[in-house]
Amino acid sequence: MIDQARQSSTNKWELAENVAKILSTKNIENLIGFDYQLRRLLQNSYRQELWCVAHVACGGCSIENFEYFRAWMIGQGKEV
Repeated sequence: MIDQARQSSTNKWELAENVAKILSTKNIENLIGFDYQLRRLLQNSYRQELWCVAHVACGGCSIENFEYFRAWMIGQGKEV
């Protein structure tokens, strides 16, 4: 769904809107599945090595910024 939403998005705000539009057409099972996968990806990305990457890339990285970084990374799609 994220890859599908990215195809018609030019920035992170459009991406969020497009994901929401796609999700609004799904049934409850799909919504639960999306939520499960997103939470799993966020949990699996909570790693020290990735935090170090975010720290270097962003010139520092608080806990809150690391949350945003991980969400951004997931929003880049499967290839990332």
